[in-house]
Amino acid sequence: MTICQDHQVRLRRLTPRDLAAFQAYRQDPVVAEFQGWTDMTDAQCLRFLTDMQTGPLPKPGGWCQIGIAQTHDDQLIGDCGLHVNAQGTEAELGITLSRTRQGRGLGFAAVQLVVNWIFAQTDVAKVVAITDARNRRAQALLQHLGWPRVGTLGPDVEIVGLTEYVFEMSRPSQP
Repeated sequence: MTICQDHQVRLRRLTPRDLAAFQAYRQDPVVAEFQGWTDMTDAQCLRFLTDMQTGPLPKPGGWCQIGIAQTHDDQLIGDCGLHVNAQGTEAELGITLSRTRQGRGLGFAAVQLVVNWIFAQTDVAKVVAITDARNRRAQALLQHLGWPRVGTLGPDVEIVGLTEYVFEMSRPSQP
């Protein structure tokens, strides 16, 4: 099911048919470098993809993953993690994009689409993105999108020495 799209990318539900592409980019050490996930077996991944295919979007009080596909062929190239707080007032966004699709404006398009969709479909007042301080590409993407850096977290006690930057986008004012 398509959530929204532009001429480059389509945001859609993940499905079991995405298994190979999902596992390929999630197991790429360069893509996974700044992520907090652990590898999944194919069976675990199929359960996860099935859950994402049918679960609520967004999921107040929990995380959901939304697929990022190329518009022209619907090939999965990444995903957006989205967490809406239980009150439905704030969301956190993360993005993962296949290494072969990075640097082409596709992440820019996907973040714009998902944020516009969140503001159109929910009462969320602001969306935050938290990036590893070493992840210069994610920081550049958010800054290019006009997200101001509003804070610094860390160093994290679970990951010794990890510092993270917090970026934020507020709901646009209504005219």
